[in-house]
Amino acid sequence: MTDLMQPKFSDMEHTLFSGSFFRWTASDILTLSRKLMKQETQLQKNHPELHPMKIALSGTCNTQYLARILRPYLYAFGIQPLFYEGVYGSLMNDVMNLESDLYRFQPDVFIVLRQYRDMEVYPELLSPAASVDALAEQEIRKQQALWQFFHQHSSAQVFLTNIAVPNRHVLGNLEANLVSGRNHYLRLLNDRFLREKPSFIHLIDQEAMSADFGKDRWFDDSAWFISKQPFSMEALPAMALSIARLTAALAGKMKKCLVVDLDNTLWGGVIGDDGLDGINLDPNHPIGEAYLDFQHTLKLYQERGVLLAVCSKNDATIAEQVFQSYPYCFLKLQDFAAFVANWDNKADNLRRIAQQLNIGLDSLVFFDDNPAEREIVRSMLPEVAVLDVPEDPAQFSVALDKAGCFDWLQLSRE
Repeated sequence: MTDLMQPKFSDMEHTLFSGSFFRWTASDILTLSRKLMKQETQLQKNHPELHPMKIALSGTCNTQYLARILRPYLYAFGIQPLFYEGVYGSLMNDVMNLESDLYRFQPDVFIVLRQYRDMEVYPELLSPAASVDALAEQEIRKQQALWQFFHQHSSAQVFLTNIAVPNRHVLGNLEANLVSGRNHYLRLLNDRFLREKPSFIHLIDQEAMSADFGKDRWFDDSAWFISKQPFSMEALPAMALSIARLTAALAGKMKKCLVVDLDNTLWGGVIGDDGLDGINLDPNHPIGEAYLDFQHTLKLYQERGVLLAVCSKNDATIAEQVFQSYPYCFLKLQDFAAFVANWDNKADNLRRIAQQLNIGLDSLVFFDDNPAEREIVRSMLPEVAVLDVPEDPAQFSVALDKAGCFDWLQLSRE
């Protein structure tokens, strides 16, 4: 929290564009947002490269705190936001009334928060599956009609949350055994809407987010009854970060390449010191299995279109032997779009990788187990996303997934 105490404008700029506030609490980010709003004009003047976007935010809930906390996240991703906020309970009127302030605002993106409390009708207890499906189909058709109407009168892309299944289980374990249970019905709606949603709607996976966060922490009934907050104050940064990433992707600011270290990142040990027999990728050893699991995760990222690259302080010939000769190494040299192993500083090597792949430095994500190397890259190349890497290799895959750096709006076979 030392950044908030610094009076200099340049310190606030560094805090924003380095993303150092991503690890702060919601209260601290709200304080940063208030400081930002006071100096927003100067910030925009200093950074003409910012991408302006008109962002509308609405839902059947209070979006005030989310809008405030979303602002610094958007700047961190190079977006200069202009906000429209619908008042509480105005969503239907905003969408269906062509004279509403929403249409006059002409947003580039319309962010809409949905929640389980929106459901006016649930299946009757002990209803058969056919009746539950019919009720779900009726709800989906209603949602489709609403958003098709909006799309006919607005060019905005829609970011729509799916529904977070609440931490309420009236039926107890029977929730998992009855198709008429409320929780099952909400999951059914999420699944059906995913299958039938129009292409201009991009879902924000609130259900997965709340599950990862912890349902008991995500929901805050007191906050709902007091101020109609859709989720807890503690959960605001997670939602804001997810929305900011998707908005940046819409603006073309996408991460394209994952750059990884080798020693103690893709395998246990140091290949230059320990040799092929001394490194650990043994599937019968818990540490070796952890590194292998991370290699399998990297392969999944590559298969979904993420470029993989190596940036290592190593002798290239020795490092390449692992991929060519080590019996348990899952990744192969051909899996990497760039392979840079030498004794130069990693910031310079990251520049080489970006040039070799003909992409911007802001398209790179850097994953290195060495905290000193990470800090050097952060200070020398603020455009590069540097991930915090846990000490335990068993947590590498989860850390990469949770970073969400490759949240793209769509995936094609190409």
